[in-house]
Amino acid sequence: MDPEHTGAPGLHRAPVACPPVTRACARPGCGDAATATFVYDYQERTTWLDRLAGERHPMAYDLCAAHADAFTVPRGWRLVDRRQGHTVRSELAS
Repeated sequence: MDPEHTGAPGLHRAPVACPPVTRACARPGCGDAATATFVYDYQERTTWLDRLAGERHPMAYDLCAAHADAFTVPRGWRLVDRRQGHTVRSELAS
């Protein structure tokens, strides 16, 4: 069967091209495109900052490059920056 055929005789539909969906930074008031995703574990007091995840997840937050680079965690927490080209900051935040 023709993939552009709708099923009704004589009717054809042209394929529709959709632009890629970009995710926005989760910081209030920031509309920049997200480049990083962070998740955290309260019990371990650890936050992981990664390159942008392939899909959204309800327990993860996306950040733009500026907010990801300036990201800090509460005192007593660990920040592990696993983005390529960034140093791992696994020491306790002060």
